[in-house]
Amino acid sequence: MNTIKETVQRIAEASQRIAAIQALIDARTALEHTNVQIGLIDEALAAHQGRIDLLHTVSGMLMQEAASASKRAPSPDSLPPAAGDERSRSVKSVAQQLGMSTDLVRELFSQEPDVVAVSRPETRDKRSYTTLYIPESAVRRIQSRLAAKGKVKPSSR
Repeated sequence: MNTIKETVQRIAEASQRIAAIQALIDARTALEHTNVQIGLIDEALAAHQGRIDLLHTVSGMLMQEAASASKRAPSPDSLPPAAGDERSRSVKSVAQQLGMSTDLVRELFSQEPDVVAVSRPETRDKRSYTTLYIPESAVRRIQSRLAAKGKVKPSSR
């Protein structure tokens, strides 16, 4: 009888060991599966890291280009000369000289043949904008036209 009890006890202990071993096998399988997933994630991250590095490089280049472009952009005080090396004027300075609003000056001069219009197109976030470079000859021509109609005083220049 003792032997049967001992055998049953040994079988119970063996069953517990088998259950513990099965639990370890299940844990190891889950760990291997997790390691495989981690490996796949690492590969995906490595692939994306290359793209992220490229994006950082490109954005840095674009920012440098934008900075250098803003340095190259003409200021109202240094407008480029018009045809024939004639000095150009800003809309604001012509408006002050003629005693008109900048809107009226833009309207009057936008269709003149020797006025240079530089436009920036409208984007989703920014409105369009046009800069006018008005040569002195165009100012004299419009001023004399308006003086003939009695709209402004004749030029004293």
